[in-house]
Amino acid sequence: MATNPLAGYSALLTGIPTTDHLEGGGIDSRTFKTFKLLMTKARLIENLGQLVDDANSALGHLDTSRPFDPFNGIYLLIYQMTHRLLGSYDVADSPRLLAETLAVYDRMNDSSAGQTMFPMMPTLGMLRKLWAGARLHLLFRSMIRDRRKCGRRENDAMQIMMDKGDSDIQISTVIISSLFAGLLNSGVNAAWILCYLAKHRDWYMKVQAEVDEVIAAGRQSDDETPRQILERLTIEQWESSFPMLGYALQESIRLNLPGIFIRKNITNVNLPLVGTNIIVPRGSFAVYLADDVHLNQDLYPEPLEWNPCRHIQSSPDGRESSSLDYLGWGAGLHPCRKLHHLPNYL
Repeated sequence: MATNPLAGYSALLTGIPTTDHLEGGGIDSRTFKTFKLLMTKARLIENLGQLVDDANSALGHLDTSRPFDPFNGIYLLIYQMTHRLLGSYDVADSPRLLAETLAVYDRMNDSSAGQTMFPMMPTLGMLRKLWAGARLHLLFRSMIRDRRKCGRRENDAMQIMMDKGDSDIQISTVIISSLFAGLLNSGVNAAWILCYLAKHRDWYMKVQAEVDEVIAAGRQSDDETPRQILERLTIEQWESSFPMLGYALQESIRLNLPGIFIRKNITNVNLPLVGTNIIVPRGSFAVYLADDVHLNQDLYPEPLEWNPCRHIQSSPDGRESSSLDYLGWGAGLHPCRKLHHLPNYL
């Protein structure tokens, strides 16, 4: 394609751990095909029970008499769940490896300004980025080689890529990229939605009633725990039984969708943007701020207020929405493949 999002993000969002400098590293068409292979409903179904177990282990023993920081506990849980679906069970099952690898990603947040301004200069931020990609790759490579040596198999994304013959660096590239995307969006919004529900008691009660209703309907005996009932839910039930939670999530994403959309003109000619008078010179970037839609007062009255009712079709304003009025799930030619995964995470 004439404009490329990967070329844009790699240049301007330089806090991403990368494997480009390693032999065979970098994201290409083969990587995208692997993403599509892993992001299927069948894969989610296979892991539903384990995801419920992860959530119960992380949250089931919380002391409700004390404050809880969702940007710590929930963020780590989403990271674990992302590994469960798109990474390695070796990490997902190890509290030590979860903490160590998550720390690598977190350090990237403070390392990109200098490299963005001077991309060819070996700044401290650039060196941190290179070391992060190499460190994560070495860790994943050791897991891959251990499995091959011992004949050990796991039902995870790493094993799927090993079975289809991907190289060690290709496997690392997919896992590193998937985890960063999961943290940047899912991890942040899963934490924010709890903050909004804590502040808006009416919506907390709606979501709680929704969950209670599902548990009551699925109960087969008086001594069953909510965890046992949730583990029996089908993927169809997960996707259709929590509409209030879906609206709350949609509104949280509207307010907290991070950053901007970026594409780089990778051709040798200047490109006009269809329907506008804007020209994107060769080698230049086309950027779009999500706030131009999500904080647009014509589309969302009182745009800084968290109000999930905006997304209910029968809302009082009766406004007909278009596919470009909301960008949280992607739009146009680039819908988000994790659309059905986010509500299940929460």
